[in-house]
Amino acid sequence: MKNKILYIIGLVLMVVGAVLSYFAKVPLETAGGIVASAVGLGLVIAAAYIKAEKKDWKLLVTIICLGVGGFLVGLGGMAKEAAVSLVSAIVGVVIMIIGLIPTLVAQKK
Repeated sequence: MKNKILYIIGLVLMVVGAVLSYFAKVPLETAGGIVASAVGLGLVIAAAYIKAEKKDWKLLVTIICLGVGGFLVGLGGMAKEAAVSLVSAIVGVVIMIIGLIPTLVAQKK
Protein backbone atom coordinates (compact mmCIF):
# COMPACT_ATOMS: atom_id res chain seq x y z
CA MET A 1 0.00 0.00 0.00
CA LYS A 2 2.88 2.39 0.75
CA ASN A 3 4.22 2.09 -2.79
CA LYS A 4 0.85 2.93 -4.34
CA ILE A 5 0.55 6.03 -2.16
CA LEU A 6 4.03 7.17 -3.20
CA TYR A 7 3.21 6.63 -6.87
CA ILE A 8 -0.01 8.61 -6.55
CA ILE A 9 1.76 11.44 -4.71
CA GLY A 10 4.49 11.47 -7.37
CA LEU A 11 1.99 11.64 -10.20
CA VAL A 12 0.00 14.40 -8.51
CA LEU A 13 3.19 16.42 -7.94
CA MET A 14 4.19 16.00 -11.60
CA VAL A 15 0.79 17.29 -12.74
CA VAL A 16 0.94 20.19 -10.28
CA GLY A 17 4.42 21.08 -11.53
CA ALA A 18 3.25 21.02 -15.15
CA VAL A 19 0.26 23.25 -14.36
CA LEU A 20 2.40 25.69 -12.36
CA SER A 21 5.01 25.95 -15.09
CA TYR A 22 2.25 26.60 -17.64
CA PHE A 23 0.67 29.41 -15.64
CA ALA A 24 4.04 30.88 -14.63
CA LYS A 25 5.01 31.02 -18.33
CA VAL A 26 8.19 29.02 -17.75
CA PRO A 27 9.87 28.14 -21.05
CA LEU A 28 9.58 24.49 -22.02
CA GLU A 29 13.33 23.83 -21.96
CA THR A 30 13.62 25.24 -18.43
CA ALA A 31 10.65 23.22 -17.19
CA GLY A 32 12.03 20.10 -18.89
CA GLY A 33 15.40 20.58 -17.24
CA ILE A 34 13.83 21.02 -13.83
CA VAL A 35 11.69 17.91 -14.29
CA ALA A 36 14.62 15.80 -15.48
CA SER A 37 16.76 16.99 -12.59
CA ALA A 38 14.01 16.30 -10.06
CA VAL A 39 13.27 12.81 -11.40
CA GLY A 40 16.97 11.91 -11.49
CA LEU A 41 17.45 13.21 -7.97
CA GLY A 42 14.44 11.24 -6.77
CA LEU A 43 15.82 8.05 -8.31
CA VAL A 44 19.23 8.56 -6.68
CA ILE A 45 17.66 9.20 -3.28
CA ALA A 46 15.37 6.17 -3.65
CA ALA A 47 18.32 3.96 -4.62
CA ALA A 48 20.33 5.19 -1.63
CA TYR A 49 17.37 4.53 0.69
CA ILE A 50 16.73 1.05 -0.66
CA LYS A 51 20.40 -0.01 -0.57
CA ALA A 52 20.97 1.29 2.95
CA GLU A 53 21.17 -1.56 5.43
CA LYS A 54 20.46 0.68 8.41
CA LYS A 55 18.18 3.67 8.39
CA ASP A 56 20.37 5.87 10.60
CA TRP A 57 22.09 9.27 10.56
CA LYS A 58 24.31 8.29 7.63
CA LEU A 59 21.29 7.81 5.42
CA LEU A 60 19.83 11.11 6.63
CA VAL A 61 23.09 12.93 5.81
CA THR A 62 23.13 11.30 2.39
CA ILE A 63 19.55 12.33 1.60
CA ILE A 64 20.09 15.91 2.79
CA CYS A 65 23.32 16.29 0.81
CA LEU A 66 21.74 14.78 -2.31
CA GLY A 67 18.79 17.15 -1.99
CA VAL A 68 20.94 20.26 -1.53
CA GLY A 69 23.36 19.19 -4.26
CA GLY A 70 20.54 18.37 -6.67
CA PHE A 71 18.94 21.74 -5.99
CA LEU A 72 22.23 23.53 -6.72
CA VAL A 73 22.76 21.55 -9.93
CA GLY A 74 19.22 22.39 -11.07
CA LEU A 75 19.75 26.03 -10.12
CA GLY A 76 22.97 26.07 -12.13
CA GLY A 77 21.09 24.82 -15.16
CA MET A 78 18.67 27.75 -14.96
CA ALA A 79 21.28 30.48 -14.36
CA LYS A 80 21.78 32.99 -17.15
CA GLU A 81 25.45 33.74 -16.45
CA ALA A 82 28.00 31.08 -17.32
CA ALA A 83 30.07 31.65 -14.17
CA VAL A 84 27.09 31.22 -11.83
CA SER A 85 25.99 28.14 -13.74
CA LEU A 86 29.43 26.54 -13.60
CA VAL A 87 30.07 27.30 -9.93
CA SER A 88 26.68 26.11 -8.72
CA ALA A 89 26.93 22.93 -10.80
CA ILE A 90 30.40 22.12 -9.46
CA VAL A 91 29.45 22.86 -5.86
CA GLY A 92 26.26 20.80 -6.24
CA VAL A 93 28.11 17.78 -7.61
CA VAL A 94 30.75 18.01 -4.86
CA ILE A 95 28.04 18.14 -2.17
CA MET A 96 26.33 15.12 -3.74
CA ILE A 97 29.59 13.15 -3.78
CA ILE A 98 30.32 14.09 -0.16
CA GLY A 99 26.80 12.98 0.75
CA LEU A 100 27.29 9.56 -0.84
CA ILE A 101 30.51 8.84 1.06
CA PRO A 102 28.92 7.84 4.43
CA THR A 103 26.50 5.46 2.75
CA LEU A 104 29.14 3.87 0.53
CA VAL A 105 31.59 3.44 3.41
CA ALA A 106 28.86 1.91 5.60
CA GLN A 107 27.98 -0.64 2.90
CA LYS A 108 31.54 -1.96 2.58
CA LYS A 109 31.95 -2.81 6.29
